[in-house]
Amino acid sequence: MRTLIELGRKVAARRRLIQMTQAHVAAQAGISSDTLSRLERGSLSEFGTRKLLAVLSVLGVELAFKQDALSGSPPECEFWSGGDLQGLSVSSDPVDWGRRAMEKQPIGSSDNVKLSGLRIFARIAEAWGLGGAEQARVLAMSNLPRSADDVDRLVDDMTLRRIGLVFSIYRILHTLFPDPNQADSWLQRPNSGALFSGKPAIDLLLTGDLSTIEAVRDHLDSQLG
Repeated sequence: MRTLIELGRKVAARRRLIQMTQAHVAAQAGISSDTLSRLERGSLSEFGTRKLLAVLSVLGVELAFKQDALSGSPPECEFWSGGDLQGLSVSSDPVDWGRRAMEKQPIGSSDNVKLSGLRIFARIAEAWGLGGAEQARVLAMSNLPRSADDVDRLVDDMTLRRIGLVFSIYRILHTLFPDPNQADSWLQRPNSGALFSGKPAIDLLLTGDLSTIEAVRDHLDSQLG
């Protein structure tokens, strides 16, 4: 699925499959029933990353990315359920424990949302060729989380905001560039734009500064026309 409308339909189908009401899902995800209803009906123009992670956590699913190298289209998002987590791979050992810990987390818990965000971030960072130390710098952490206690202590609203911006940057790049390799390598190439002063965009992300990462996202967003 490539659009918010398609995602809303998937959310509605999943919710009905597990026999949960809109009111129950919305309450656990911390959003209004009206917002969830509009998401499912496809009448929202945007939906924040943290809200999305919270809803998917309540539904017991996460996002995966699938790139069709032949189509030149932006990467598709797919759902996977908690029971499938053992078959997934992540980019670095410090967050690998999450594949098992996730299954033990109560659906809708805050730790569940944090783990979802970390796993999405790890997959994108892997596509960008970032090692563990570089991933930590983007998230403004001294080290990546290595335990459930670390997640609770280190991952806060600002961390989730950075993950949301990274997700936006990833999606925009794959919209701008039909070639997945070109999209994923853009951050590493020197950039003559005023924002970058000849440096690659990854240098700005590695500062971990929220406003700087947001500026990179805004720059790319402006290229969409």
